[in-house]
Amino acid sequence: MHVPKAAGSAIIDGMLDVVRPMRRVRGFDRVLFGSFNRFDTLHPDVRRHIHLQPDTLPADADFIAGHFALSTILCRYPEARLVTVLREPMSRLLSHWTFWRGDIGERMSHLGDWAPFRAIAHQRFGDFLGNPKIACQTDNLIVRMLLWPHPRIPDDAFIESHDEQRLESEALDRLRQFSHLNIVENPSLAADLSAWLGAPVRIPVSNQTPQVAAWLTIRLDDELSAETWRLWRQRTRLDRRLWLHVASTAMPGVDAGELEAATQVRTVARHAELLSRVRASL
Repeated sequence: MHVPKAAGSAIIDGMLDVVRPMRRVRGFDRVLFGSFNRFDTLHPDVRRHIHLQPDTLPADADFIAGHFALSTILCRYPEARLVTVLREPMSRLLSHWTFWRGDIGERMSHLGDWAPFRAIAHQRFGDFLGNPKIACQTDNLIVRMLLWPHPRIPDDAFIESHDEQRLESEALDRLRQFSHLNIVENPSLAADLSAWLGAPVRIPVSNQTPQVAAWLTIRLDDELSAETWRLWRQRTRLDRRLWLHVASTAMPGVDAGELEAATQVRTVARHAELLSRVRASL
């Protein structure tokens, strides 16, 4: 279960080198699209990777990886050995905005009517966080991928505070179904995966967040108003609890709260540089 901007592409590539499956599947289901339904407007090269129903996934696949909700995976592959790697949620969300902010030109032209949703990232960070049209991408995404579809998780609106306790409890129950859980920030991530798979795993560098076009460069500190900080915390509040739980399990003896704070400082510093520098090719 590949949570966006959680090093999933690199981890998947590393696992594929070890597992060497007979038939692999990578792609998307509906969980990240909310109520969007104009999939016919997407370029065929994009559309063919999107599975709107579990039964379009090949039944004989032996390695399944992508932006799929847990329910999609288990509906089609009930005996699957489940793996996911989480990333500190505030860092993940900032990376998500920055990654989308780099989408211009050909990358956007392939997205059809989905392109305007991605273009919301060209707005200020606070506007990106506050736009319910992309709540399916920004609002406690780990919880959404674990529980979708869920009557208390709207496609195009934010999770209500009075539903938090119920959703957190249900999400933690879903995590217990995974054979292997870890966090991006764990220095022993590759070693842990190697031990679980019984063979050495090398995690390459891939799908890195690019620098942005000249007209989209900004000073990140100008974006981080008190209201933006509030929205940023709100959009990650449930995911934070899940990440802290997995961090404490994957890295016993490490203060997960201190790791969280240090990770956020490093992420803000790195993305401040990415967002203020122009792509060399432009």
